Amino acid sequence: MKITSNFFLNKKILIYGLGLSGKSSLNFLKNKNFVKFFDDNYENIQSKKEFKYFIDQKKIKKIKFDLIIISPG
Repeated sequence: MKITSNFFLNKKILIYGLGLSGKSSLNFLKNKNFVKFFDDNYENIQSKKEFKYFIDQKKIKKIKFDLIIISPG
C-alpha cells in the first residue's frame, strides 16, 4: 500500500481508547477530519472539548469509518 501525504485528510476516523496516545491522536487528527472516539472508561474524559468528540457505543455501528485507531494503552 502506498501511503501519501494526504492519507489522514478528510477521513472518518474512530479512536478507540482515550489514554495518552488516544488523546494525542485526537489532537492531531481533529482539525482536518471527522473524528470521534470511544472509551470504555468514562472517567478518562476530563474536559468538555474532549467530550464533544465522544460517540456512544450504539452510534458507532451507524457510521462507516474509514479508519479505526486502537489506543495501545
